[in-house]
Amino acid sequence: MIEIRNEQLFHLYNEKISYIINVLPNQQLGHVYFGPSLGTLAPFDQAYLEKKENKSAGTVKFFEADNLFTLADRFQELPTYGTSDFREGAVSVFEEETPLYVDFKLVAFHCFEGKERKLAQPASFASADESQSIVFELVDQERQLEMAITYTIFKGSGTITRQQTLTNTGSKPKTIQRFLSGVLELKNRDFELLHLSGAWLKERHIKTVPLTQGTISVGSLKGASGHQHNPFVALKEQQATNDTGHVYGANLIYSGNFLAQAEMDEWDNVRLMLGIHPEHFSWQLSQGETFEAPECLFTFTAAGLNGLSQESAQFIDKHVIAPYWQKRQRPIVFNNWEATYFDFNEEKLLTLAQESKAL
Repeated sequence: MIEIRNEQLFHLYNEKISYIINVLPNQQLGHVYFGPSLGTLAPFDQAYLEKKENKSAGTVKFFEADNLFTLADRFQELPTYGTSDFREGAVSVFEEETPLYVDFKLVAFHCFEGKERKLAQPASFASADESQSIVFELVDQERQLEMAITYTIFKGSGTITRQQTLTNTGSKPKTIQRFLSGVLELKNRDFELLHLSGAWLKERHIKTVPLTQGTISVGSLKGASGHQHNPFVALKEQQATNDTGHVYGANLIYSGNFLAQAEMDEWDNVRLMLGIHPEHFSWQLSQGETFEAPECLFTFTAAGLNGLSQESAQFIDKHVIAPYWQKRQRPIVFNNWEATYFDFNEEKLLTLAQESKAL
């Protein structure tokens, strides 16, 4: 369900999770909350959630909003470098050799039910009675750029999805140098960054690194994800076990170069970001052209690592796997590595099939 309060607070929730977005004084999108479901918000809840005491000193401030407002310590849905926030951002755009300090302001939003399955690139899908979505339309008038960010919440699921597009509305070409798909900002609760790493024949080993002030990242520059790293990370409370504790998962539906990083500032604010790796990435947008980032999934559970595994598996089974195969037995695929060392023909394969059938 999506609850909208005075067009300034947007609450996406179901029986498991709540995700809350607000509009900051400079008209950018702010992040308020992600975690256990809060149900319908009372006016007191809204006031409490949006209350913010500025902690920054000596930073750039927005004089047109109020004398204390700065992005240096605000949770954001689309952080960009500069304009009082000097941490790493999710978006970087150039015009020729000139970096643009983009400033995307909310101009409109609309909601819809259902999530259409599109085959142009991998993404989740759902029927109209299973999901609700909200699209935020953001504009940077000075730099002639438009951003659309779509959030979808699913019935009975601990996962929320995020898709975003960037369109050049100006006459001059723009070049995207960085366009990360997912951003999640949280207060540190003794989090560890969990990732799955490994090597050939020993994939998916659970690795955890305690967060500290600075940046921790994993990624791939080999042209694809693989056994060294794959586009999944999680923030888990250090005391979380297999069955208890808060865990936040982030997964990219994409198999190319990727970056996943967690940055913690001096006030223990954590910024988790995930998307296409900006190293060696460059995409030119001519007038009227649009670039769509891979979809990002954020999952929350209070039931530890097993809870995260179950939530993720159920979501993939129902909303990512092609409907045709969801309830069908999968075909058998021969692995021609050890079986034939790639020296095979039809007769060899049929012989192997007969032998496996006999077993």
